[in-house]
Amino acid sequence: MKKYGLILTFLIFSAVFFPFIIQPLLQTIEANPGSDVLIEFVTTNDGQTTENINIDVGGAYIDSKNPAWVVDDSYSRSFEDWIQYPSTLSVLPGEKSVQQFTVKVPSSAAGSYFVGFNFSSANAITTGQIAYKMNFIAVVHLIVTGQGNREKVEISQATPTMVKENGELKGIKLDLNIYNPSDWLTNTYGRIDIVSNDLKKMLATIDIPENEGNYITPQKSRDISFQIEKLLPPGEYQIKMVFDYGYQNYFKGKMNYEIPFIIPAEVENDRKSLYISTDLKEIYIKNEKRSTARGIQVNPQYTTINILNNDYVNANVSAAIIDNFSADGFDGEYTRKIDPSFVTLKGRNEINARAYTERGNSLTVSSDYRRSDLTKYSGQYFGYLDIDAKGELNSKTLEKAMRIPIIVDFGENTWNLETLDAKVMKSGENGKIYITLKNTGNSYIDYEINAIKLISANSERVGEDIKVSEMSTIYPDCKINIEKDIPLEENVDQIILTLKYLRQIDSNGNKIYDSKNITIKF
Repeated sequence: MKKYGLILTFLIFSAVFFPFIIQPLLQTIEANPGSDVLIEFVTTNDGQTTENINIDVGGAYIDSKNPAWVVDDSYSRSFEDWIQYPSTLSVLPGEKSVQQFTVKVPSSAAGSYFVGFNFSSANAITTGQIAYKMNFIAVVHLIVTGQGNREKVEISQATPTMVKENGELKGIKLDLNIYNPSDWLTNTYGRIDIVSNDLKKMLATIDIPENEGNYITPQKSRDISFQIEKLLPPGEYQIKMVFDYGYQNYFKGKMNYEIPFIIPAEVENDRKSLYISTDLKEIYIKNEKRSTARGIQVNPQYTTINILNNDYVNANVSAAIIDNFSADGFDGEYTRKIDPSFVTLKGRNEINARAYTERGNSLTVSSDYRRSDLTKYSGQYFGYLDIDAKGELNSKTLEKAMRIPIIVDFGENTWNLETLDAKVMKSGENGKIYITLKNTGNSYIDYEINAIKLISANSERVGEDIKVSEMSTIYPDCKINIEKDIPLEENVDQIILTLKYLRQIDSNGNKIYDSKNITIKF
């Protein structure tokens, strides 16, 4: 049995390194009992040599824990034995062809069946200094018309728990195990309500639309979690679930499930913070400069940010614009700061955010540089919107402080990320990667770094990929040092770093990334 991490909605495989691809990676075909039907794959070889491909087929189902496919020969809803397919195929250089495999459907079949085709390269593919073996997993869903087993889908277990982070409440997590005993693929979706027995009303709801439902393969179960992002006062509750299930017009049904849930009074004893957030995690303001007969001009810009009170406690909220921006990797006081004379709060800076309100609690940030010397502005400038909230609970004060970055962008952007140093220091079976990066442009750059280990003599890839740096931000004029401890297997003497970085934000606000490789021998 093998597990392949292919997400259900979009099955994506990066063909950056491989001239050979298989399409589609997920398909559904229909057949009548006792008939023959074709599975078709398009094979493309954009390389310069013939690709020899091994083919292996096994049953496939959706993993119970993660949205991934498990290829398992023992799966009861596999139709591997019905398929006529070769064990290998060859695709010539420049060839694009359709591969057809015949499925002979038994007369007794009905319902959903699944297989996973594993297309793997017979020989290693060398790209630069790295040798790879290509591997594509393509899942096929076969629907055979008929009745089949149509047992009801059921929630076999439901477990609600209060979520805490750093000692503070963050809502409720609801873990479900849903079992599909039928012969059909099913999608589950619907509604979850939390009703207060004491207040006689509904305090929280989760809607799961059909296009965001959770698929469960036949005769399998799935663990599914939902986050209820509201704090509820102590008391007794009923969690009521009403779900639809089925697949298109082949199989349909409804299920209801209800469980009690108690929030004890003592949870309030340790509360210190309000459960308040904002709908924007950063405030990005684009100031479009334009040349006129009167010189360079800009229009004022206004951005609305909403305070989301998901607490049962009313909150008094105050806000202020801060220009004292802290940029990692900059010595002294940061120079690319917004000017608080031109970036201000328009209208009110204090709000009474009542419990469970998400709209109407808004602040407006104004960027009006019309009276400034616009010739000295290019690229991006940074500051903060500081938000402080306070509320009273049982004669004690709960608080929440938030700092929202403000970016004012005047255009004429440059994104220049320089690698000043990259090396590996080895010590026995371990090593440490050292990287120094500098942003010499006038705009922030998001970046992440991954690494692979090689034996340079034969370009053999060794061990697992290494995440040197998660997606992070380096601001203009800043220099940062990155260190990462890594294990070094025997004979490993080369590291290839892949640096993915932001190189442009287009006119629609979309981020465009580029990447480059850095080879380190040691």
